[in-house]
Amino acid sequence: MVGLDLRGVIMGLVVGDVMRVNVTTVNPEMSLSDFEDAMIQAGIMGCPVIDRDELVGVVSRSDVVQTLSMERDLAERTSDFYFDEKGFHEVRTESFRQVANRVGERFERLTVGDVMSRNPIIVEPTEDIEDAARLMIHHSIHR
Repeated sequence: MVGLDLRGVIMGLVVGDVMRVNVTTVNPEMSLSDFEDAMIQAGIMGCPVIDRDELVGVVSRSDVVQTLSMERDLAERTSDFYFDEKGFHEVRTESFRQVANRVGERFERLTVGDVMSRNPIIVEPTEDIEDAARLMIHHSIHR
């Protein structure tokens, strides 16, 4: 069996040869619930965030999961305090259910703009595919 030399396959390719042209985009004001619906409908896991025709970030389902995890952890660590639009308030919790409810209440107000990765690193379609791959590896970029 002959091994496949991927280096030979990708030599000479540029980003434009492998990129998707018609991509799903979202607005930073979109609710996380609407974002989830859009991802399911499009069959994708993330997309660019566009505001007034400008790329302002990238968001993925893992960003949402990570934010939910951080929110839950924060709520558990500060379960004596409750944060809302007026700030922190001391409110004793009786159970983990109350902590979960607090996370749920806050999570319902979060938007794509709250969880997206800002200042995305971009490359041009004419960029060499190997250079783009090195950049992605160096910055731990998945999209």
